[in-house]
Amino acid sequence: MAVIQSSSPAPFPPLSDELLTASDVCGLLKVSKAFVYQAAHAGDLPCIRLGRAVRFEPAEVMKFVARHRIAG
Repeated sequence: MAVIQSSSPAPFPPLSDELLTASDVCGLLKVSKAFVYQAAHAGDLPCIRLGRAVRFEPAEVMKFVARHRIAG
């Protein structure tokens, strides 16, 4: 199991390469499940559909965070 590393400081600990559930993502980002599903439906947060299940790749979640980072 590989660990994803980022060159910039992450707001949460490094993630493995295992697929994440919507609950995992909302826990990491401290947002609601509705926000996660809306972002996935809009295509802003890429997801994988396995039947009725929706899963997220940790690297894509990190890219999502990076795209929404505001320089301060």
